[in-house]
Amino acid sequence: MKALMSIICLLVLVYLIYQNFGDKELDIVISGENYSVENKDYNYQYKLNKDMSKVEGVAVFSQYIEDPIEYGGTLIRLMYLDKKAVKLHEQKHGKNAACPAPFLNKYGREKWIYAFDSSIVEQILSIELPNYNDPSTWKKISIKGKCVEKQISGIDKSDNQSLMLPNTHFNACRSFVVFNLIETPYLNIDR
Repeated sequence: MKALMSIICLLVLVYLIYQNFGDKELDIVISGENYSVENKDYNYQYKLNKDMSKVEGVAVFSQYIEDPIEYGGTLIRLMYLDKKAVKLHEQKHGKNAACPAPFLNKYGREKWIYAFDSSIVEQILSIELPNYNDPSTWKKISIKGKCVEKQISGIDKSDNQSLMLPNTHFNACRSFVVFNLIETPYLNIDR
């Protein structure tokens, strides 16, 4: 009974988060290597890498950002295993086994996901979040986009306060603007 109540509470929380985000208008503009995300309260400007990049692997954990615009427009935090780590996981733990937290911490890669436009926002927010303890929820992902090199500015329009993310947020292509996202179930993949 407690498990059922926990699941219901989690579903209600995800729904409320999604509804809270959906009520806020989000304007996204890309011009050359400049990327901006804003609404009536906030404005963030970023510099993108000029080259397109591709991220491929298996998403084993992600979380929605409760109020994306307050976090610079980040929609989700994605933890994934690249192809090499997936093979190592399968050798050590089996294809149908959960991903132990120490393994994920050691071999997992992290991306803070931003969207290219409103259709990508909708696609990202409709993803069923994977659970590292349940491989049936994992997704094979192929993402094309651009790395965010740095934040140029961030402003809270209500008081003109500067809102800058730490530079480490952008190291090693950690922040990524998604132009195209393809996801398929992990366990239906033939290798």
